[in-house]
Amino acid sequence: MKSKFYASALCAATLIATPAMAADQELYFYNWSEYIPNEVLEDFTK
Repeated sequence: MKSKFYASALCAATLIATPAMAADQELYFYNWSEYIPNEVLEDFTK
């Protein structure tokens, strides 16, 4: 019974961790010029 629990927990942990490891290190930032000035976006990308 314990081995089924540990096997299930290992499978769940693997499925949860796999997308996190495959994610790109990119941030998509959508800006509307009337809300946030473009200078803030330029400073943010530095």
